[in-house]
Amino acid sequence: MLFEFEQLANKKTKNVTNAPSSVLITRLQGEQVIRLPVQTYNRGQLELPRLKIKTVYPLGIMRAWSYVYFARTAWVYPKPEVFDWQAKYAIASLEDLPTGGQYRQGQDDFERLDNYVEGESLARVSWGHVARGQGMLTKHFADPVGHEQTLDYADMPAAHHEQKLAQLAYGALTLGQLGVPFQMRLPSDTPATAEMGNGETFAQACLLRLAKAP
Repeated sequence: MLFEFEQLANKKTKNVTNAPSSVLITRLQGEQVIRLPVQTYNRGQLELPRLKIKTVYPLGIMRAWSYVYFARTAWVYPKPEVFDWQAKYAIASLEDLPTGGQYRQGQDDFERLDNYVEGESLARVSWGHVARGQGMLTKHFADPVGHEQTLDYADMPAAHHEQKLAQLAYGALTLGQLGVPFQMRLPSDTPATAEMGNGETFAQACLLRLAKAP
């Protein structure tokens, strides 16, 4: 059974993307989660294209298909743009620390490196050690209470609005993966209204705010 989105036009250039946007399931057994890629071009609200589901019986004797129209629209957040994180937030690297080493810089407390345990987040892996053939080591962080971060639109080094939002997206995803408490402050926010949170769920909520930002 083949699941595929119809071609999605780029409203800016009037072009139609030919990027692959289909998934083939050879055998359906009970409930399955299917993820289909959709090529996007602009931040903001996205009306999902029509989904086609089709199947072909053996030898092509019979074909069947159906169309799915989505009742809800999706939101596209900015493509994360890396910026000079160390200069802005003094996030230090563990790449040169030995296993079990201690490091402290300002408000960022990196506690130790341990052997990687299957199931741990790959975002915490010290890839520098992997590249040097020293095995997979996991970065562990000290209790971040009192060491919250603020991602402020005004602090982003980019000159243009969309780039600033893209850098905020990078910051939210990074802090969300690390589990560091943070708040994101957009131009319309005040220190009193900026919400504090942590984890990937909170990071996703921040990305939605960026997608809806004017």
